[in-house]
Parts: sequence; structure tokens; C-alpha cells
Amino acid sequence: EIVKPTQKVPPVQIINMVNKLRGGVGKVYQKLVPPQVAMLEMISNMWVTQALSVVAELGVADIIKDGEVHFSELAKEAGAHPQSLYRLLRGLSSYNIFSESKEGYFKLTTYGHCLRSDVPDTVKSMAIFQGQYQWAHWGKLLESVKSGSPVVDTVRGMPFFDFLQKTPHAQKHFDQYMTTISSVEINAILAVYDFSTSQVLADVGGGHDQSAVCRFAL
Repeated sequence: EIVKPTQKVPPVQIINMVNKLRGGVGKVYQKLVPPQVAMLEMISNMWVTQALSVVAELGVADIIKDGEVHFSELAKEAGAHPQSLYRLLRGLSSYNIFSESKEGYFKLTTYGHCLRSDVPDTVKSMAIFQGQYQWAHWGKLLESVKSGSPVVDTVRGMPFFDFLQKTPHAQKHFDQYMTTISSVEINAILAVYDFSTSQVLADVGGGHDQSAVCRFAL
């Protein structure tokens, strides 16, 4: 599969400067609030992963697209409980994923559009895979740290890639997840490294039946 960069990236110097600025702002914020508040925010972030995974699986962003839709209509098309979905959308609105334009009506923000299936470098499959499958693995982190061994085999009852082959839903979203990561990384890689003497670069592995060859167009 030929993968071409889909977005332009700023010069490396600007990216490094923005990262330092972002880190500095984060440290200032942590100093301004009680440490318990900063820690509570970090600990509570686990719900965001699940919330994003749920709206991705329900296809909410694909239903809204460029318009604005009442939560009751969203629930009807997505097969969800209206009030429960409403609360979830309002929660994610606080993270600037959705915007409640008027009472009960939601539209997508710049971030929310990334959950659509029909946009370049969609993160929809990433959200689904992390929330539905990786979630169980991270839940065994304590066991892994104490034993020094991976826990995927224990959780799934088989090696990871065997599990994917036996679980079409997981395989589909894992493959798209890997493709998205590659597509996003290509922009940054090409902005830094000189491949003028190379004709083909191949990243062998990851998704697509473990034998994917992702050719970067240079």
C-alpha cells in the first residue's frame, strides 16, 4: 500500500518550541492548583478513553458529520439510550470533542471530526481498539509489573496476534489503528530525515495479518 503524507507539518524547530511551551504551561498549571486536584484530573482521565471508544463504536461522528443533530435523533440512529448518550456527549464537550450549539443539539469540533470514518488519518479505530481491547490489558498492569511478564496471553488465552486472527472486529480496528499511526508519523519523519538516496522504505510488521508492508512514497 502506498502511503503519502496527508498533512503538512511545521518545521522541527517550531514543533520543539511548542512542545517546550506546552510542557511549561502544564507545570505552571500544576503549581497553581492543589496537588490533589492535579492528581485527581490525571487519575480520572481513564473515563475519557472509554467515552471516546463508545462514541466511536456508536458512529456518532459519522452521523453528525458537518451538521448539528439533536441527541434524541443521534440515539435513535446509533441504537443508544437517549439520556445516557446526552450525558456522554456533554461530558466529551468539556474536552472539546463535541459542541452543544443549542440545548440538545451537538456538532463536531476540530477534534470530533477526527472520529469520522471518512476523513484522512481518522482516529476512530484507534479509539475503539484502545477502549474495547487494550483496556483489558492495562487493567493487568500491576500483575505485569510484579511478574515482569506480559499479560496479554493471560487475558486473551492466546498470543496477541492469534487473538486478532480469531477476532475480526479487533483485527479490523487494529489494522486501521496501525495505518493511522504510520500515516501521522510519516509527516514528522519526512520533515526531519533526508531520504534523497532512498527509493523505497518498508515498515514490515504491525497490522494487516502481521505481514503488512507499508511503502512510503518519497
